[in-house]
Amino acid sequence: MDAANMGAMPALYSNPAAVAAAETAKAEVQAAFIMAMHRPRSAEQARQNILKLCQKPDFAEAVEYSKPVGGGKITGLSVRFAEQALREWGNVRTTQRVTYEDDTVRRVMVKVLDLESNAEFSREISVAKTVERKNGKGRDIVSERTNSYGDKVYVVIATDEELAIKEAAAVAKVIRNEGLRLLPPDIKEEALETARKTLANRDSEDPDAGVRKIVDAFGRIGVNVTMLEKYLGHNLAQVVPAELADMRKMHEAIKSGESRWSDYVIDVEAQPSVDPTDALKAAAKGKKAAHKCPNDGAERTAAFCRKCDNFPNCANPAAEN
Repeated sequence: MDAANMGAMPALYSNPAAVAAAETAKAEVQAAFIMAMHRPRSAEQARQNILKLCQKPDFAEAVEYSKPVGGGKITGLSVRFAEQALREWGNVRTTQRVTYEDDTVRRVMVKVLDLESNAEFSREISVAKTVERKNGKGRDIVSERTNSYGDKVYVVIATDEELAIKEAAAVAKVIRNEGLRLLPPDIKEEALETARKTLANRDSEDPDAGVRKIVDAFGRIGVNVTMLEKYLGHNLAQVVPAELADMRKMHEAIKSGESRWSDYVIDVEAQPSVDPTDALKAAAKGKKAAHKCPNDGAERTAAFCRKCDNFPNCANPAAEN
């Protein structure tokens, strides 16, 4: 081949490493499809395996997560559930590839492919190469800000280990969100119901054991008893089943990197303390009755009507406000 023709060759062929990588990726995908053809999934067997997992208390505790968003809370199936459910569903291929990188950000394309139906879902994520720390000593500080507690926090350049952890958490969430779209809705609903029933049955036998276990789990991620009681607003001995279930979802969200403990504390502290009689007081303060009092013909407020001996048999609509 002469020099003129060599110069016209595509850039791909001028890089042997790129050619090898492309051929390797192609071979991996082809092999995955061939294996799926030889070992097709049994949807019913996969369903039974998923439900069997949800009947194990230790796994059931991690099936759901909950995190505060916009003044409320959202709940859903967790990263751990998605990982195990996709494994049992079978013939699902997940891949991640860096599409762009510079000194400040890394972009990663995450794909989830069903090798039997050819259904594929993907999303590109951007991972900033920074983390927040309360102490910036010895770190390369990019910026600083004041958090919701009034404390100064520093945005510093992430180490390789910190970046790897941050990227892994982001990728896991994408695989969960996109991967769960491959599972039939009825299986997901049945799995969630089974997990809740498993925990309810165990807690009914020994409620204190469930509380101790979640308290210990929070302790391992730096949330102590005092912090939990402040969040709940009462002693741990007074925890009710609904609160216990909520604590488990919170723990799973924090453990998987979905949220931080400070997110929940800020959410609680942001809610004003409301006296249940405030609305009644506000309605009664200076409010006129729509009609005259049937007894003396005078205009009366709702508060006055409620103190009247004829209440609640009085026909004055003010008494109903």
